[in-house]
Amino acid sequence: MTEFTAQLSEKEEIADNTFAFTYVKPEGFEFVAGQYVVLDVDEPKYSDDRPSFRSLSIASAPSDQDLLFVMRGSDSAFKRSMIASEVGDTVTLKGPIGHFVLPEDKEQKIVYLGAGIGITPIRSMIREELNDKSERSQMLFYSNRLPESAAYALELRDLALNEYKCVNTMTDVKDDAPDSVWAGERGFVSSDMIEEYCDYYKESQFYIVGTKPFINAMKDLLSRMGIDENHITVDNFG
Repeated sequence: MTEFTAQLSEKEEIADNTFAFTYVKPEGFEFVAGQYVVLDVDEPKYSDDRPSFRSLSIASAPSDQDLLFVMRGSDSAFKRSMIASEVGDTVTLKGPIGHFVLPEDKEQKIVYLGAGIGITPIRSMIREELNDKSERSQMLFYSNRLPESAAYALELRDLALNEYKCVNTMTDVKDDAPDSVWAGERGFVSSDMIEEYCDYYKESQFYIVGTKPFINAMKDLLSRMGIDENHITVDNFG
């Protein structure tokens, strides 16, 4: 597996306990939207009995100038070291890896089902579609607990991409909460929601990213909707 050294150029908290790390793209590093790397902190500030590396999806598009990774904070030494990192610090990247990529058929309709920080490979794919001026029909259903924890929700909602639409839904916003709290969809992604917003779902390739419970729930949902498993691509984000 090829190794690269990348230098941190920017760090930002982009949502509640959610951090974005921008690195200068190493010379010769090429990837396909949706892929991931194994990232190791070169001089970690913290250590524990867990590995010093993690598999992280690339949140930027191949056409973007820099490399972007996004993660939730936790008490692991790896994440604490990442959050404590400073501009100029370096990491080692191994990869890219993965087959969670868009189909070669440029006309294949796409439905993305993403939850939480699992949005990162989807963001990479959609941004690359934007760069390519894609004309394919594509729909994103993005599930989060609360608006303050929804990384890139507004960015993805407002992208000027032809034949594209994003539906953000919050699972922990109560039905009787005022629109000032959240004016969009509420509750889990459902068959009713998919059928309401996407009239071409039966002709689509589905891409699911999130935790194992989310993936299992979405696969079961699609099965009940009559979607063949060959039309479902998954990326287990934890």
